[in-house]
Amino acid sequence: MAFRDGFSKENTELIHFDTKKPIATFQDNFASEGINLIKIHGTIDMIRYVKNDLVEGVPTYSGYLYFKPKTRDEMHYPARIDIKTDKIVQMPPNTILPRFITGIDKSKRLMSDDMYSALMSRMVENFGSAEEVLIIGYSYSDDHINNVLKKIPKSARIKNINPSVPFPIEGFYDVINFNTMEVKGALD
Repeated sequence: MAFRDGFSKENTELIHFDTKKPIATFQDNFASEGINLIKIHGTIDMIRYVKNDLVEGVPTYSGYLYFKPKTRDEMHYPARIDIKTDKIVQMPPNTILPRFITGIDKSKRLMSDDMYSALMSRMVENFGSAEEVLIIGYSYSDDHINNVLKKIPKSARIKNINPSVPFPIEGFYDVINFNTMEVKGALD
């Protein structure tokens, strides 16, 4: 099943250091139709790459980007290129760490990060006109997400896959709650 998650290998600043193959970076690239996969708090495979440019020979912070490695090698050997020249401008970093949002103050951290604030904006935009929404493993304990869920059209079909929490928002006409044991075949 084809979907978009905002990541793309087109016009990417990252390549594999050895193979020179492009690595998908977050570019807020979603489809106007079809399936958009929005992982609002991220996942363990979303890696933050700190960009450093040389300024008078000194590495200087110049922002960050996120990438999604498909292999172990892509995770450990990303090099940043100048898109105009295809020349490597930054070698693979020494430390590669996943970056996802958990714990307290999530909404504040979401809005202070370029990728996560873009994902939140996409969620608001997509859910406001959604015909069908699939929710997997969400606890319904984050007000910033619950407020967006309340904006889903009441005529939308809601599929909630959660082992213990049914969809809690009232007024929807077509809500299906599944626990994890019931999921097989339910998404057809």
